[in-house]
Amino acid sequence: MTSCILLNPHVLFSLVESRIGRRDVVFLIDGSDSSRRGFPAMRDFVRRVVENLDVAEDRDRVAVIQFSSDAVVYFYLSSFSSKDTVIRKIRTLRHKGGRSRNTGTALQYVKDNVFSAISGSRHLEGVPQVLILLTGGPSSDSARQPASTLKDLGILSFSIGTDSIGLPTTAHNFVFPITDFGELPDILLDVLFTLKPQPEETKKDVVFLVDGSDDVRNEFPVIQDFILRAVEKLNVNENKDRISVVQYSKDARVNFYFNTYASKNKVIHAIRGITLKGGRPLNTGAALQYVRDNVFTSSSGSRHLEGVPQILILLSGGKSSDSVELSAMALKRIGVVPVSIGLKNADYREMQSISNSPNETFSVRDMRNLQNIQTELFSALSRLEQWLIKNVCSPFLLAESQGPKKDIVFLVDGSDGVGREFPIIQEFISSIVKNLNVGENKIRIGVVQYGDSPNADIYLNSHTTKEGVMNAVKGLRQRGGRERNLGQAVEFVSSEVLNVRRGGRKEEGVPQFLIVVSGGRSTDDISRPATSLKQSGVLPFSIGTRDVNPQELQVVSYVPNFAYTVDDLPGLYTVQDTLISTLTELDVVFLVDGTTAVRSEFPAIRDMIGRVVEKLDVGLDRVRVSVVQYSDDANMEFLLNEHSTKDEVRQATRKIQSRGGNRLNTGRALDWVSKNIYQRSAGSRIEEGVPQFLILVTGGKSNDDVSGPANQLKTNLVAPLAIGTKNANSNELRQISLKPEFAISIDNFRQLPTVEQQLIASVNTMTTTDISRSNGIAHIRDFILNIVQQLDVQPDQVRVAVVQYSDKVKTDFSLNSHSTKPAVLSAIKRLRQQGGRSSDLAKAIEYVIRNELKSSAGVRLAEASQHLVVLTSGRSPTDVSVYGPLLKGSRVNCIGIGAGGADSRQLNQIATSSDSTWHLSVALSLSVSKAADIVFLVDGSINLGKDNFKEVMEFILNLIDLFFTERDNLQIGLAHYATDVTDVFYLNTYKTKDDIISALSRTEYKGGRRINTGAAIRHVQENHFIKDKGSRKDEGIPQILMIITGGRSSDDGKTAALGLKATGVRIYAVGVGDIEDELNNLASEASTVARASTFLELSELNEQILETLDDEVKGIKLCTGIYGTSSCILEVLVGFDVSSQNIFQAQRILESKMGAILQRITKMTGISCSSGQIPSIQVGILAMDTASEPVHLEFTDNADMLFEAFRALRNRGPYVLNAKTIAAYGSRFKSRAADAVKVCLPFWIGWIINQFWLYTENVLSHLKFQLYVYSNLQDNIAERECCAVPCKCTGTRGDRGAVGLGGPKVTNVLCYYYLNLTLKLVLFFVLFSACCYGQQECPLYPTELAFALDASDGVGRPAFNNMRDAVLRLVGNITISESNCPRGARVALTLYNNEVTTEIRFADALKRRSLVQRVEGLQALQTRKQRSLETAMNFLAQNTFKRVRSGFLMRKVAIFFVNGPVKDQRAVGAAALPDLVMFLNCHSLGQVIVLPNPGSAQYNSAIQKVMSCHICLDSCTPDQMCDYVPPQQSRDRRSSTTDVDIDMAFVMDSSETTYPTVFTEIKRYVAHIVEQLEVSSDPMASIHHARVAVIQQAPYEFLRNSSGSPIRVDVGLTDHRSAQDIRNFLLDKTPQLEGGRALAAAIEHTVEQVFERAPHQRDLKVLTLFVTGPVEEDEERLVAVATEAKCKGYFLVILGVGEKVSAGDARVMMRMASEPSDVFFKRLTSISHFYDKHIQNFGRLLPKYLNRHNHLKSIALMCNNVNVFVYVIDSTYSNERNMTGLLTVLGKETFNVPVDERAYETWLLFISKS
Repeated sequence: MTSCILLNPHVLFSLVESRIGRRDVVFLIDGSDSSRRGFPAMRDFVRRVVENLDVAEDRDRVAVIQFSSDAVVYFYLSSFSSKDTVIRKIRTLRHKGGRSRNTGTALQYVKDNVFSAISGSRHLEGVPQVLILLTGGPSSDSARQPASTLKDLGILSFSIGTDSIGLPTTAHNFVFPITDFGELPDILLDVLFTLKPQPEETKKDVVFLVDGSDDVRNEFPVIQDFILRAVEKLNVNENKDRISVVQYSKDARVNFYFNTYASKNKVIHAIRGITLKGGRPLNTGAALQYVRDNVFTSSSGSRHLEGVPQILILLSGGKSSDSVELSAMALKRIGVVPVSIGLKNADYREMQSISNSPNETFSVRDMRNLQNIQTELFSALSRLEQWLIKNVCSPFLLAESQGPKKDIVFLVDGSDGVGREFPIIQEFISSIVKNLNVGENKIRIGVVQYGDSPNADIYLNSHTTKEGVMNAVKGLRQRGGRERNLGQAVEFVSSEVLNVRRGGRKEEGVPQFLIVVSGGRSTDDISRPATSLKQSGVLPFSIGTRDVNPQELQVVSYVPNFAYTVDDLPGLYTVQDTLISTLTELDVVFLVDGTTAVRSEFPAIRDMIGRVVEKLDVGLDRVRVSVVQYSDDANMEFLLNEHSTKDEVRQATRKIQSRGGNRLNTGRALDWVSKNIYQRSAGSRIEEGVPQFLILVTGGKSNDDVSGPANQLKTNLVAPLAIGTKNANSNELRQISLKPEFAISIDNFRQLPTVEQQLIASVNTMTTTDISRSNGIAHIRDFILNIVQQLDVQPDQVRVAVVQYSDKVKTDFSLNSHSTKPAVLSAIKRLRQQGGRSSDLAKAIEYVIRNELKSSAGVRLAEASQHLVVLTSGRSPTDVSVYGPLLKGSRVNCIGIGAGGADSRQLNQIATSSDSTWHLSVALSLSVSKAADIVFLVDGSINLGKDNFKEVMEFILNLIDLFFTERDNLQIGLAHYATDVTDVFYLNTYKTKDDIISALSRTEYKGGRRINTGAAIRHVQENHFIKDKGSRKDEGIPQILMIITGGRSSDDGKTAALGLKATGVRIYAVGVGDIEDELNNLASEASTVARASTFLELSELNEQILETLDDEVKGIKLCTGIYGTSSCILEVLVGFDVSSQNIFQAQRILESKMGAILQRITKMTGISCSSGQIPSIQVGILAMDTASEPVHLEFTDNADMLFEAFRALRNRGPYVLNAKTIAAYGSRFKSRAADAVKVCLPFWIGWIINQFWLYTENVLSHLKFQLYVYSNLQDNIAERECCAVPCKCTGTRGDRGAVGLGGPKVTNVLCYYYLNLTLKLVLFFVLFSACCYGQQECPLYPTELAFALDASDGVGRPAFNNMRDAVLRLVGNITISESNCPRGARVALTLYNNEVTTEIRFADALKRRSLVQRVEGLQALQTRKQRSLETAMNFLAQNTFKRVRSGFLMRKVAIFFVNGPVKDQRAVGAAALPDLVMFLNCHSLGQVIVLPNPGSAQYNSAIQKVMSCHICLDSCTPDQMCDYVPPQQSRDRRSSTTDVDIDMAFVMDSSETTYPTVFTEIKRYVAHIVEQLEVSSDPMASIHHARVAVIQQAPYEFLRNSSGSPIRVDVGLTDHRSAQDIRNFLLDKTPQLEGGRALAAAIEHTVEQVFERAPHQRDLKVLTLFVTGPVEEDEERLVAVATEAKCKGYFLVILGVGEKVSAGDARVMMRMASEPSDVFFKRLTSISHFYDKHIQNFGRLLPKYLNRHNHLKSIALMCNNVNVFVYVIDSTYSNERNMTGLLTVLGKETFNVPVDERAYETWLLFISKS
């Protein structure tokens, strides 16, 4: 067996001709000032290289030159002739110095003055010339031309440096990039290997295929001379190198063959006599095919059968007129290695496609330079020759073997103890043999039985075909015997079966395997024979029943992993797949979509690869794996032979990241994989006959043709399988796949797990022969398997049969063939496609009726229903219409499933009903092009620094590269700033993506000590977002500013940002570090804020920004699927009635208040669905005079102008409000825009008679009325009409007191009237109190509804079905949101045990039908995993509710189903809240409901209660059945998050374990918490709001003599009057104490001296401790002190910071912290963890959760409109003791309320909230 080895990837190839052994090596060293620090490392590197050279006058020569602005020779090549002298001289080398780094000048100097004969160079003698350049950065001058000159001279250049060197990376010019000179030792071996002379060459056959066309007539003598010189360097004779020369143009002509001449002289003479062939055109492809068929043959003197390397050197002067790919591939397949030299006008890409690899491709534009590549050519030949000998052996012999060779012997128990189960062993052998590539030159099979003595039934050379072996196995007869002498049998196999005489091929290096199958313990000793067998190189596997001692199995097997135990012999099928996998060699290549379009789903692709790899037997001698990613081009992640173990492949796969790209060129990628991966050099064993698989995973339709590359892959015996999402083209997938069933369509990449088993089955069960015949039915087989897995297969339950049909019909097995599900599954797995040219469905149905739907075949007509499932992919040539009625008449339910070319009409004819047919198809979607003007404004100050500025530029470049496609209409601008702004380019400066990226890459760092973000924003507003600079705002194109900053602004950025946003520009704020508040002040909304901890982590924000930006620029606002840039437009028509002529005299207040009302109406803030954009308001006035003539004032957004026009109506009264007025409103609106929301606002002033109400108060006199008009326009009309929000409450909450009542309400109604008009008007009257209006939908508010279903051990199918049906009932009659629109409910669903599986995500936004289907398809899990409710709660909080729709109306509802006892009830109480609360940021409501038996009245009542009181809750007017009304949202004057009455002390550890950087970060985090508080403005006198103290512990004075205080109070509770004052003092004026640690004393003194001495102590007192070092030794005292503090009512929050805090210390601090301690103790191992989102949220929300009520009894289960329900489905369980315990702990421990323990009642548990 051949084993290929991959060299270090840095080692490109060997450079020097093997027989020379001499080199001239010149070191050119950077001596500029910037390289001073790295100079010692460079000098040491030079010394170490020289130590490995053979320095002598006639061997290796060395020169050293330093350069900066100029070059200085330290010594020449001729200066020293001994290694010791050279090394001593190098050690004395001193740094030259100099400001400039003129690499180009130095290279030119070396070329003119060092690589010359006078300086000791031997280039004229053909000695290889080597230049090693070491540099610390980019050149100050151009190095391109000098480098090119060196290349043309044949000088081999190494460029080693810490930055871009500027030298072209050609075939003999190598770049070794390093980050600093400390890495030089790491690349030393690479350089030495590359310089190392090769061993003595061996024989080879070389063909020169020469362009002989008219186009090279003038250059032909140069080509002829090149061949002569090449041959002169070869060892030509009959037993060494053989030469052939072939010319070609239109056709090919042989000048002489390999065996024409036997000596070098005769070959040279023949070459000199060659004349130009002439002719046109140039058919290179035909010529390649010609030499393959006529020259590389034994009759022409080729020694390919002897394993001699076969090399082709092609010299071509032009582009071929025919295709070269197939011919080149054909050459490579027979083991020829092509080397291509392109002359003159040759196509370099074409040359590369012909060559063995790009390293064997040379380009010579100037024929005079042809001789200069001689050295390179022979370096390549030498390397290829050694590689061929080492790795390929004889490719021709391997090709003829048609597969990897193995000798496999089955040694099976044939004793009496096996009894009647011997046929099971026969079937087991047959199953394995069926899956192996059996043949004389492939895998040979032997079978030996043993009992009293061993007997060979089949020797390794008994049969030469698979069919012969299979027939022989079927004919085996059990030999019997009372004993089981396994030891004797093993000796027999070793001596009598595995030898040469019996077909063993051990001496040929063929691996040998022994598979032992035993039904009982051995009766003789096995250890000695087994050891002897393994020492001989045989690999034994052992399989035994449970009667066999496992230790005995392991003694026999090669390693313990090769020993398998089964319950009994019928259980053999359970290990056959493992054995087949182990015995099978495969090469599997994953070709995956890496485009930007699938970036968000790329992790699912990567995980799929990982899971498939886990199930393969990975190893260099078993299954090899490669991964290639593609978009515009293909990029290799790793080769087939790059990793030798499963663990290495697993780790490499985990590191793969999406590369991004705009175009999906699948055809090009397939072609690239064919030429670069399925090659011996890349680890492919395609020449050895190892099955080759390609698994393509794509998310879209290819932009290029796939048919040609796909067909070529199949021609090369590669089996492609294609998986595509709904955006992929199904026809294209089938075109690529080996067979139609290998084309798999899924809706999205999250469904990849559903096809993995199919992939693995396909890969594991196909042989090379199968691939060549395109056989196999893996897709259908796996479909049937999935169906059968869900059936209760038993003789008295479900029976299964399978029949295959094509032009013939065959029964694979009948209904009574197998009586157990394992047997049926095993039979299905063994299905093989029978083949055939047509698919006669009529004939097949008739066959089934006659043969399978009979009692004799297992049909139970009277006892069971009969079902026939037809799977077809084509049209039946025979009419099938007669069989539908026939099947129905026989009471057979027929289901038709069609794919591909199936005839839907025929399916309907045979199916029982139209609902019983499915035709599989793939839906396509169109991508939407993007249009936007985007300006990047980048912090260019020292906040970033030069290096980080480059990272930011790279971040922007990647964003643009990933975001900008050729379809898009994007304009990009760039500016960077510090105190002032530098405009890099404007929106209209560059038109193409390439130009923009090029300009970005040239952008230079500016610098500056501070930033003025406000001034920079104003500058951008005035200079970028203007028409002259390319802004297309007037065209409605989205305007976007993306600010990237690393620090806080020195000026007011918030006001400037507000000004810019008011013009319609959307602002994205991206920042690094602790500047979240700064970013929030700048950004348009929370979704346009992105923050990273470090600049290196910026790239991790790509997905978040791209996702938001993509919706933004496509015109998709918050409501996905709503396109266009139109905003919410309201037109308000104001009317009034006044009874006198002078309207202001009659109503004096009207004149003074109307102006304010109009101003209020025209000024509106953003609404929930407009991403912060302000609705457009136009206001007009209409009044009806007494003559019934309307008076119009035109619509305008200028309130002042409208008011002036209104005042002009002073003396035109009176005005009336009657039916004609209403009609006039309708007429006025008819002429207005159709997409505007039309609102009528009539003010009825005075006595209104004969109406529904009497209203005498002058409403205009109240400012609250103005506020009411304004808020109703926004909260009701705009929200309902523009955002589809059906209902909002009015009224405000009263001032906070002791659980105070709500404040006074202005209670009004917005009424809808449908007039007898063609448009709808909204009439706004002052009426009686109400809240909601119109037809209400459920849910009233946008809702995120999450279900968690119990899927733990003990949850049976009935219980699970009850849970599932309850979910269906709940979602069946509610409005399902199918987008991000803030209306209706989005649904998520998880299954939980001690793990959580997400079945449906909010982001799936499923349509109702799809959602119901997904829920209906849920099945109970068969698992032993235990129930963990707290795990489910934590998961929903930290994962499910992580990505919800935005909007202040959004409700979040979580419903947990529990079907048994909760063991860790304390953990439930803890998990119910802490982390859940932190992530959901909400208030509290919890309810526990026992769900009665389905169908009962109580059940229906419980479901209705959940719907009415929770999911569809109308919080304004709750249903009467609701016994709990949750707290109502209001615009409270006191924020529940920040405005808390609290005394809070922060105690900071200032001991030796607190490093200054740690202390700084602790202060910043304290400041972060303080900023969330509403700090009392009068801390001495006020009883409300927060007060803060900041304390350090402990001064050294206290530690030394226990005198003084153990704390230093930096900030007292009454010292400061605002959060900003505390923050500034803390950060600027609080130095580190640098004392010791006395934590217990510090806690006591803080309580006594800080809290208890402060006036007006708050009820809620909090101690927040920051600890950086060990506390375990003082555990008992610390716990006692902490307990005493908690008993006094203090709340303890503890943060353990840094590496000095051990696990023991953490345990102590958890004991000290308040409950639940896993929330209020935080472990931060690094200061960077302060910036983790979870920790930041903890600090932000901490004040809220430390209120008095939450402190008394844990924290509520959920919050702010998040209702958490726990449903117990099994009604019988509710009476048990554990049920009572569960309800009690959920009620009393978690919610602090009593619990009614009666079953079947709704258990209502809640807590009050502040």
